[in-house]
Amino acid sequence: MKSTKLIALALVASPVLAFADTASDWSFSGTLDVYYAHDFNKPASSAAGFSRNYDVLNNQFSLAAATVKIVKAPAAGQKVGATLELITGKNAEINNASEPAGTETYKLINQAYATYNGGKYTVDLGKFSSWIGYESSDSTQDDLYSRGFLFTFDQPVYHTGLRVTGSQGTSAWGLYAVNGWNEVQDSNNHQSYGASYSINPNTKTGLTLNYYGGIEGPLGSGKSGFGGPESKVSLFDAIATYQATSSVKLAVNYDNARLSKVSTSQTGKFDGWAFYVKDSLKSGDAVNLRFETLKDDQGIREDGGSLNSYTLGYDHMLDKSATLRFEYRYDKASVSDWFPDDNTGTDKKTTFTVALGVKF
Repeated sequence: MKSTKLIALALVASPVLAFADTASDWSFSGTLDVYYAHDFNKPASSAAGFSRNYDVLNNQFSLAAATVKIVKAPAAGQKVGATLELITGKNAEINNASEPAGTETYKLINQAYATYNGGKYTVDLGKFSSWIGYESSDSTQDDLYSRGFLFTFDQPVYHTGLRVTGSQGTSAWGLYAVNGWNEVQDSNNHQSYGASYSINPNTKTGLTLNYYGGIEGPLGSGKSGFGGPESKVSLFDAIATYQATSSVKLAVNYDNARLSKVSTSQTGKFDGWAFYVKDSLKSGDAVNLRFETLKDDQGIREDGGSLNSYTLGYDHMLDKSATLRFEYRYDKASVSDWFPDDNTGTDKKTTFTVALGVKF
C-alpha cells in the first residue's frame, strides 16, 4: 500500500511541478518490468533461489519493477538540481535485502541525489546506481533480460555518498566516495572509494576501467553485502565494446577482485568475465547472446567453485516504448547441488523467460 501511494503521488505531482515551472527544467520518466519464467528443474519452491538476481520467481507472472523518475535540472543561471527515482516490485526487495538500515527503510527509493553543475565537472550527493559493470539494475537498458553472474555476485547495485564526474573530448572520468557496497547506512566506520575512466579511441570502440575499494561488512551476506568480520575489498572492472558492423555490437566485461579479512589472515579472490553479441535487425528487433564464467573458489560471494552460463535472447519491439523479450538460458556449476530442483539439488539449470519492458 505504501509503494502504491508513493507512485501515485509521483504521477500526480510531477506534471503539476512541470507546468508550474516556467523554466521547463523538470522531466518525468519511468519503466515497467514484468515477466514469466519457467525453471525446467521444477524446484519445490516457487522461488528460483540464490542463483539469480532478479528473475527469481518460477512459474508465475511477476512484477519485477515499476519505477518513476523525476529530475529537476539546474534552471538558467542556477547550478543546483536534484533527481528522485522511486521503485516498487520484487527488485526493490532484492536490492535492499541486506541494507544495514533495514530492509524496508529505503526500499522504495532507487535513487535520490542532489546535483551541482560546476561547468567542467558535476557533483552528485546522495543515493545513486553503481558505476561498476556492463549490466544495470534496469532491464530496459540491458542487452539481455536476466542479469549475469558477474552482476549478481561480483558487482554492487547502489551506493550512497559523493561522486564527481566530468568529460573532455572522447573521454570521461569519475571519482567516488561512498558508505559501502549496497549501503545507504554505513555498516562500519570506513568509507569506500572508487574511480572510473572511459575513452572512445574511434567511432567503433569504447573502453572503460573502473575501480572500487574499501572495508566492507560485517553486516549483510550474499548479493547485498559481505558476511563475517570486516573485509578489505579491491575490485577492478573493465568493459570493452566494439561496433563490428552497422548492426552487430560486441562487448566484454571482466572483473577481478581481492579480499582480506581485517581481523584474521584469511584472503581470497573472485573473478570472471562475460562476452556479449548483439545483432540489431532492420525491423527494430534484436538477437542477443551472452557467455560468461565466474570463479570463486573460496566462496566469498557465492557457494564456491565456478559458474558458467549461456544465454540466447530475442527482443521484439512492439513500439518505440515497449519491447517483448524472449530468453533461453543454461547455467552450469562445479558444485553438484548448487541449483534447487524437486529433490536435493543439481549442478545445472535451464530456464525460459518471457518479459515485457516498457519505458515512458
